[in-house]
Amino acid sequence: MKHFAVLTLLASLLITTGCITQVVAPQNSSLAVTNQHYSLMGTMTADLNCNSFEADKAVRAAAVAMKLLQLERYNVQVGVVYEYKDLYENRVTVKVKDDPTVGSKIAIKLGKTGDKKFSENFLSALDQALRGVPAEPAE
Repeated sequence: MKHFAVLTLLASLLITTGCITQVVAPQNSSLAVTNQHYSLMGTMTADLNCNSFEADKAVRAAAVAMKLLQLERYNVQVGVVYEYKDLYENRVTVKVKDDPTVGSKIAIKLGKTGDKKFSENFLSALDQALRGVPAEPAE
């Protein structure tokens, strides 16, 4: 009876692993930032249509366009965390996580409560950087 249960488990694992496929987002798309979502905790999340290297370059370019001062950048197990400061001394946290199914995921939070307008502007600058469009300086 034990052998039958083990063989059934192994057979089901073999069958289900054949059904798993990895979906890679297309690299050249007109939409570089998709699935934007603003949470009640003040964090804006979105999917980026790029790999982690391109996301790193785009975050840095967007921060320059938004006139942010970089305080810290450190790697975590699944991505990179950026700490910036804006003109009003508010802390901006940007987290980029590498996801093999979507490309990269980003989370942006201004201060402790977040700011939807700022996050949308940052994502707009990030989208322009990913598409290679020269960013206009923030006002």
